[in-house]
Amino acid sequence: MKIKKSLGGRIFDVVNHLFFICIIVVCILPIWHVVCASFSDATWVMSKSGLILRIKGFNLNGYKMVFQNKDIWGGYLNTILYCIATTVIGLLVTVLIGYVASRKELLWSNAIMLFASFTMIFNGGIISSYIINTQFLNLYNSRWAIILPSCFSAFYLILIRTAMLSVPESLIESAKLDGAGEVKVMLQIMLPMCKSAMVTIAMFSFIGTWNSYFWPLVMTNSDKFRPLTLYIEKLKQEVEQGIMWNEIMAGNFILVVPVI
Repeated sequence: MKIKKSLGGRIFDVVNHLFFICIIVVCILPIWHVVCASFSDATWVMSKSGLILRIKGFNLNGYKMVFQNKDIWGGYLNTILYCIATTVIGLLVTVLIGYVASRKELLWSNAIMLFASFTMIFNGGIISSYIINTQFLNLYNSRWAIILPSCFSAFYLILIRTAMLSVPESLIESAKLDGAGEVKVMLQIMLPMCKSAMVTIAMFSFIGTWNSYFWPLVMTNSDKFRPLTLYIEKLKQEVEQGIMWNEIMAGNFILVVPVI
């Protein structure tokens, strides 16, 4: 049977839909502006102010100039490598620590979570991170300088531990009665039941690494190790001298396409 909604419920539905339609439009408009500007005539783009919502003088000159730049391909490969490495290593480390911290019988599980949560509230800052990674770990100007510091997050640990704590204890006890060890319990019970949390962590980690700009800028001084975001910024600085805005927009578009 259909349940008839009250007037208040229908008004809420309308307002709710309108609100999220506005959010969608706000998110899509900047991307559409970049797409239209990247395929339009550079002179026309330069003469426009505000949002560009249509393509005029369709051409691929901006993309041709971007893809002729060999540094762009090197930046792409570096970014893909960093994203894959950070996501895989980070997920592995987070799952292992999360599983240990979710075991109630472990004496120090709460202490581990308290220690991890403390770093979310009191952060050492960029200077201490720079000193640790350069002077103590000797990672400056290397790929590990970008990969390793991004592999662990206290927020991700809390997320995976919470998901593991929601798994019924009876399942784990039954598996152990059948002779399953900790590794088997984690692989065959915990991981399948925490897939949604793992996918969320993987997605956040991948997108965060793909968009990273400041940390790679601080930790590298060689183009060999720099990700795509730094190459796009370098491209902007070079192109702005000739004011080729369609090339700048083309560079921005190829940066955001994979994560979209």
